[in-house]
Amino acid sequence: MIACKQQAPKEEVPELSLEEQIQLKIGDELAKGERNADIILDHQFGMTREEVFKHKNILEKDKRIYGIFKTANTRVFVYDLNLKDIGVVKMPVYFDTFYHDNRLFRMECKPKIPEGKNPQLVQDAIVKLYEKKYGKPDFYVPTDTVNNYQTAMWIKLNQQIEISRDKKEVMMSYTDLKEEEETLEDI
Repeated sequence: MIACKQQAPKEEVPELSLEEQIQLKIGDELAKGERNADIILDHQFGMTREEVFKHKNILEKDKRIYGIFKTANTRVFVYDLNLKDIGVVKMPVYFDTFYHDNRLFRMECKPKIPEGKNPQLVQDAIVKLYEKKYGKPDFYVPTDTVNNYQTAMWIKLNQQIEISRDKKEVMMSYTDLKEEEETLEDI
């Protein structure tokens, strides 16, 4: 008689939720111990407010960005994004900077979408543009299940890049995950 070999049933590994997958990716990237300080237009994570201001003045002098007065006392910096794939050669993009202990740890860039342009087409064109530099996004995160909006997300070393949208706007953000972690600890 030949003995039957029976295999033990494979233990099922529960599938990770999207949030768990993102946290695992962040943990893996931070564990590498390497740092990427590069942000858009040669800004660097860790710059002081004064360094950011001086850098923007240099970019303005080099005609890579320009200043617009929002109010009599408030000037914002803008650069023109070329999205020729959707017929927009100069889409103004506004910067917001966020600091922790006077060090830049997050930058948000908000394009002013021309009237008549669909924000989804703008987001898709920006994602396509970013894919040339960063590769395919690591994740697509649902941000509004009713309207089916998604955020494209890249996580590399200490940097998280997101391209998100809502009904009217698109936003590109760059976050230093290590500094964000420390900022949350201070709260």
